[in-house]
Amino acid sequence: MSTTPGARLKLAYERIIYPAPSYLIVQKKKRSESESAELRYRGILDKRDEFNNIAVQFRDARNQLNDQRHERLDELRKMKEERGAVVKKLREHKARRDAYQKKFKELLAYKRNKRKDIRTGLPHEIKSIKTEVEKLDMKQQTVPLPIPEENKLIDEIRLKVKGVKELEKKAAQQETIKIQVDDIDKTLTDLKEMADEEHKKVVEFSTQADELRSRQDEAFKEITHLIIEGKKNHESYLAAREKANEYHTKAMEMREKIMASKREARDEARAARREVDEANRAARRALLEPSKLDEAAEQSLKELLKKGKVEIG
Repeated sequence: MSTTPGARLKLAYERIIYPAPSYLIVQKKKRSESESAELRYRGILDKRDEFNNIAVQFRDARNQLNDQRHERLDELRKMKEERGAVVKKLREHKARRDAYQKKFKELLAYKRNKRKDIRTGLPHEIKSIKTEVEKLDMKQQTVPLPIPEENKLIDEIRLKVKGVKELEKKAAQQETIKIQVDDIDKTLTDLKEMADEEHKKVVEFSTQADELRSRQDEAFKEITHLIIEGKKNHESYLAAREKANEYHTKAMEMREKIMASKREARDEARAARREVDEANRAARRALLEPSKLDEAAEQSLKELLKKGKVEIG
């Protein structure tokens, strides 16, 4: 049974006007593309977050290494100050030791020179000459001698007595020298003991200085290692952050495209809805004016069919 355009429009109005299948297919395809873009967008965000997390890990590791480096530097500065104090004491004790040893050598040389002036057989020599003088004196007193011989004997006695006096004078000087040498020996003993005591201090502080130097060397090696590792972590942090920034830029670009696509879809949906609403309004007006029903129905139907927006069952 054939119907007029107005009747068909009335029938369409009564059954509700729907978008045509071709339009629905296009919209479904666009929704599918939008969902796919959303998935890719979320994937890019996930990669950005992943690299951000990696960057944070490298940053934290770098900061931890830097903190350790600062701690070791503080320890190194304290060790340097401590070693400086030890070296100062070492130099003081070394200077005193060297001074005592120098004085010891000077006194020892002076003692040796003085000992050269001591004649160890002088007392025996004096005793021997005195014995001779006594014998000569006894001879002069008990043996009758001619005057020339007696005078000669007297001169000999006088000469020997004079020699004894000179030797006794030297002996007295030697006693003084011996006393001085004994005092020097005591001083030499004291100087040696003091030099030895200072040398012990030198060895003690030298050992401490060497130990501190060894600790400083180890600390310096550790600091160097921390610097190298910190630099590696910093470079890795920068690389991860750069990668995260790249993904962030891609995400923002895709987000803008998705937002633009959504705006376009909304605009198209609104436009389609307006066209359907306009067709509905036209149908209502035509129903209210029977004389214009066929004309309006034909025109509306042509417009809707032309745009593929409706299907009349």
